[in-house]
Amino acid sequence: MAGKRDKIDPGFQAKKRAKITYNDKDRISHLADDILVMILSLLSFKEAVCTSVLSSRWIHVWKQIPSLTFDAHVSLKRVARGFDISTIKRQKYVKWVNSVIQSHEAAALKEFRICLNLSNLARKAITRWLKFAFARRVQVLELDLSAKEVFFRRQFSHCAFPEELLTQSWGEASSSSKPSSDGSGVDFNSLKVLSLKYVVVTCEVFKLFIRNFPKLERLVVEGTHDLLKVEACGPSLALQHLELSCCENLKTVKVSAPNLTTLILAKVGVENLSIENVPKLAEVSADSRGDGVLAEKILSASSSWISQLEIFSLKLSAKTTEFVPSAALELTKLKKLAVFIYHGKGYESLMGVARLIKSCPNLQECLFKLMWWSPYCVHRVLKSSVKFPHEHLKVFKFYRYFGRPDEVELLESVLENCIMLEKLVIDPDYRSPYFVAPQNPDDENEKQAVVDAFKLGIQSQVPQHIELVIL
Repeated sequence: MAGKRDKIDPGFQAKKRAKITYNDKDRISHLADDILVMILSLLSFKEAVCTSVLSSRWIHVWKQIPSLTFDAHVSLKRVARGFDISTIKRQKYVKWVNSVIQSHEAAALKEFRICLNLSNLARKAITRWLKFAFARRVQVLELDLSAKEVFFRRQFSHCAFPEELLTQSWGEASSSSKPSSDGSGVDFNSLKVLSLKYVVVTCEVFKLFIRNFPKLERLVVEGTHDLLKVEACGPSLALQHLELSCCENLKTVKVSAPNLTTLILAKVGVENLSIENVPKLAEVSADSRGDGVLAEKILSASSSWISQLEIFSLKLSAKTTEFVPSAALELTKLKKLAVFIYHGKGYESLMGVARLIKSCPNLQECLFKLMWWSPYCVHRVLKSSVKFPHEHLKVFKFYRYFGRPDEVELLESVLENCIMLEKLVIDPDYRSPYFVAPQNPDDENEKQAVVDAFKLGIQSQVPQHIELVIL
């Protein structure tokens, strides 16, 4: 016989629920301002501003966010084809940025980023933004005026960095909880990162950067045609990363920086390069507008800093691929090497790359990429293979592989000499007449069949212990 079941008092359940149910008050709003600011910092800036409509408690919280990012590239991309509409949108965006910095109350800024295509007509607004950032002891400052919303159009820098901002005497930085938005009491001593893209930077302004920003660790200048000469020199420079790109008129670069670890020169016309007192320099990238002159000068130099590199990326013209590095060149510390070849016409040898690998006895990874004018190869007598038993190269990546005889020549040389090779990555270009291209490039099954056929054909040349990856 079943036992008698006890009845549960419904009032008891209600009381239990009352003990664990939260009340109707907004508990998040009762958190300290510092915690709320930290939460808002995880959102995009626009999303953070929108929280001001939640309640009176949230109206001013976003004004304390220490990182401000204004990126109009995405929103204006949709209206790029309509110039008048795009111009109106930019003007509205500038007004919105002005209203934000007028309301912002944080005493210090960790980051301040502006990404918006502007002309010199906006110079007054840009000067105001920079004053605002420096008044709040900004640490990371990025100004990107490139026209990313416009495709297939060569870009030029139009708006100049305000030199008067760096030469004017501002006095002591404000210590009040809300610095003046007019930039009075600006402080350059906190800036660690400065990135300027498609902003006019002159030689004099660059000198002022080096002189006025004593804690600057990272400096990026991109897309200015007014920079002819760069000097980053000083025994006490904190500079660790220097990047100069798309500065086509840049002819002279002089660097003497004891803390420099990375130097990037991309698409520049440098003819005179002087590097000294760089004991920490470990990474260099060199590209002089695709003609290979800069990379060749570096390879032929006898400077001691070359032997201390650990990462080296260089772009050569096809006519310099037969360049023979100096016999004294030994990159004994180099671990990663990237070589890009421009403008091949079909008669060049690639064995200069093999000689370069030979100069790097401890190299572990090598990336090689071709950019041919024509996929066809002019028949010539192939060079004799370079002998260089290499015991450390583990990964070799070959991009834009056409399967031309000179490419096969290089690949065979690598397989023969690099006895410790573990992985071979090949990215074939199926436009090559040496491959059977898929008739329907959009058909994934057909593309995979072509990849499988290529892999089967080359697999016989690759030792079994080497992992072969076809992209």
